[in-house]
Amino acid sequence: MLPSTSLPAEASEIQGIPSASGLRGALAAHASAALSGFGRPLEESSLRVQVYRNLHKGLWSVRSKGRVITHRPLIILKDCEMRVQESERQRVIREGQRNVHAWVVGVPCWETDGNDLVEIGYNPYFAPTFTSRPGYLAVTSARFVVFSQEGKAYAIV
Repeated sequence: MLPSTSLPAEASEIQGIPSASGLRGALAAHASAALSGFGRPLEESSLRVQVYRNLHKGLWSVRSKGRVITHRPLIILKDCEMRVQESERQRVIREGQRNVHAWVVGVPCWETDGNDLVEIGYNPYFAPTFTSRPGYLAVTSARFVVFSQEGKAYAIV
């Protein structure tokens, strides 16, 4: 089940954090679309995947074994690790040209078991790791990460 935030639904939406009911509804619609396709849904496999934001499509790219297997507007991962390729990060800083060098690795799932959503993000010019918002503390792993349709990621550490 998706978590409820520690704030009332009205307050959480004002601060830009989606309410649990909003995520739950979006995930239910996404789940029915995933089940209508061919084969086994990604969330029912135990496949470890890498997820990153595709800036051209405005979706989350899901990669397995070095190959993009799908693009999703919403996805949840469990047992997550945040990875950054430092040499590519340095190249981005040096050349000013963005490329894919940071992602979250985990196992796709349908729901979370926590209630403390913390917004996380990555900026290669600011820090060499993913950081929490607004405190900008380093985040290297999380129990769950919810990648929302709005292009933001929320972790349950």
